[in-house]
Amino acid sequence: MHSGLWKHAIRSVSIVCSINEGTIGKKSSLMTTSLKTNKVYDEIIDFIASGTTPQSVVDFKLSETAQERLEELVYRHKEGIMTPEEKRELDHFLTLEHIMTLAKARAHIYIKTE
Repeated sequence: MHSGLWKHAIRSVSIVCSINEGTIGKKSSLMTTSLKTNKVYDEIIDFIASGTTPQSVVDFKLSETAQERLEELVYRHKEGIMTPEEKRELDHFLTLEHIMTLAKARAHIYIKTE
């Protein structure tokens, strides 16, 4: 995985943390909370599979649960305590998140030309 994508994910999580101040104080609980029922990237896959419009692409945001899972994965990566399965989950998310960023940029163009 490209180091630039890792930096982007960490920056994204930092932005989410600064927006959701209540989440910052919960770092230690993130380590013990298991959110294994859904992968962090499942929401993106479901969103794409359900069909989209340019506006819905622009408006798409991860749920709070998925954001917390992402924060947990990034924390575990920084601490060097990731399992191989968690690494794959984060890598898959980073790939899809990059695609969503590109899709959002393109959707803005489509909206402007409508």
